[in-house]
Amino acid sequence: RDPPRRLRLTAPHASKRRFVHDFGRYERLHSAQICAQTVACGGLAPTLVHIRHHRVMRSPTPLPRELAGRPISVSEANGAGISRERLRRRDLAAPFNGVRSPIGGDDTRTLTDPPGIAADSTYWAETRTLALARAHAFQRKLSENVVFSHTTAAHLHGFYLPAHLASDLTVHVSTAVRGLRPRTRGVRSHLVPVDRVAVVVLDGLLATAPLDTWCMLAPLLTLDQTVVIADLLMERNHPVASPHDLANAVRSHAGRHGARMLRAALPLARERTDSPKETELRLVLVRADLPEPLINHPVLN
Repeated sequence: RDPPRRLRLTAPHASKRRFVHDFGRYERLHSAQICAQTVACGGLAPTLVHIRHHRVMRSPTPLPRELAGRPISVSEANGAGISRERLRRRDLAAPFNGVRSPIGGDDTRTLTDPPGIAADSTYWAETRTLALARAHAFQRKLSENVVFSHTTAAHLHGFYLPAHLASDLTVHVSTAVRGLRPRTRGVRSHLVPVDRVAVVVLDGLLATAPLDTWCMLAPLLTLDQTVVIADLLMERNHPVASPHDLANAVRSHAGRHGARMLRAALPLARERTDSPKETELRLVLVRADLPEPLINHPVLN
């Protein structure tokens, strides 16, 4: 094919780099691989200009079966004989420093839905899925003395969170050892006396117990939101705590962030509720000086 007219050579001895640069656009316009092109140079003898071949990208080498399809740590990959160059290939993403995950996994996605989708229940179900996937990915480089806490633990327990916390995909962890606090993008670490906090295993992850998670969330919540989670802990179908348990948790949290909010929410919490909206309605009625409705009172004929 003839080159575009704008490509001109001023002399037969011009640098090869100049020719390759000038022919860059011409090479992009035509998908065929061109090895050489003869260009007339204003009456001078034709000059042979070599154009670089298109670079062929090879498919990444498959990972070992025991590491494929799940997040892996860089140290784990090095122990399996996987090179750092292989970890930089296009089929792997880095959701966290020192962690690699297959492209397209839930831990590599972000919330890109428009705000109007937030009213849909599936939006919040997907949010929880992404938050838990990121927690599983970060577990690959988590120390034994570090546990998931705050909003990450709340997602694990299935707490009802306000929108600004539910849509935050930051991974929260807590530890009692200052030197073990992870400092990486997408992770927020907290210094908490873990020896005074109960720890449970949920879906293979170490997380703070429901009552301790409620206490840790108090500084991030309003009074009504704190009461909603307290009612959730004492719900009718699957209660995990009693009023006595909540009172003990508030006393053990004295002197720490959110203690005042917990003390204010404790007398407003009620047992045997079924939904967060039920709690919100009860609080609105009481605040309007109306009689407090009974919780799931049986009505017979």
